Amino acid sequence: MRRRFGVFGEGMAWTAAGLVLLLVLMAVRPSFAAQEIHGADSSFRAQGITILWAILKGPTEEDSFVYIRILHDQTAAPKLNFLGVEAVDPFSKEREWVVKAPLWGKQTLKIVRTDFRDKTERWLHFYTDQAALERHQPALTIFYHGVPDTAPELLTEADLEAYLAEAPARIR
Repeated sequence: MRRRFGVFGEGMAWTAAGLVLLLVLMAVRPSFAAQEIHGADSSFRAQGITILWAILKGPTEEDSFVYIRILHDQTAAPKLNFLGVEAVDPFSKEREWVVKAPLWGKQTLKIVRTDFRDKTERWLHFYTDQAALERHQPALTIFYHGVPDTAPELLTEADLEAYLAEAPARIR
């Protein structure tokens, strides 16, 4: 005679137990797991990090530059101390480091516009310390699938700097 577990059959009880275990494991993520956030706009703020994009338009694509300004609010995100930026090909998933550096209050990357042809994505990783950077264990990642459509195209460096200086105040 077969013994039953409550209203479930024996197989159903094991299935239910497996589901409960799976839910518990999903809820208890490792403390080193990075949070990944999709950068939603050319002016974006999350968890003490502000990212601003702008384009300095030249006569050709080879003479145009994409600027990515990273502002770190050390009061809001005191544990983030290092930055790594990767260029990623969305099809082959090939990755290339653009920069690895200490995280300051304000940093600006200047990238030739044509560098976005094959490796269109940019993954901005933020690390707690040098060891986490070397192990590639970011605490926070903000990624973009390309240059945001909302990034303004400016014609002079003065206009670009003025835009980047004013943009943080416009973020809600």
